Amino acid sequence: MATIQQSMELLKEILGRGCTPEDQRRYHIEWTAYSQVKNGDPYDETPYCHANERYIYRETWERATWQKKIEG
Repeated sequence: MATIQQSMELLKEILGRGCTPEDQRRYHIEWTAYSQVKNGDPYDETPYCHANERYIYRETWERATWQKKIEG
């Protein structure tokens, strides 16, 4: 499994290549979740109004939390 930093670097690379606005929004949400877990910030899905965005955030938050636990 990739580390949080590796996952963030991959997202940065994908965003740098350019993508559709929908994909860009998704990757930005994922970036936010990874950043918050990495920094130890609390879970906060309130910025996301749509159920799909909240699901993306929640799924990524959980993945990042497991990555952080594995990393130690």
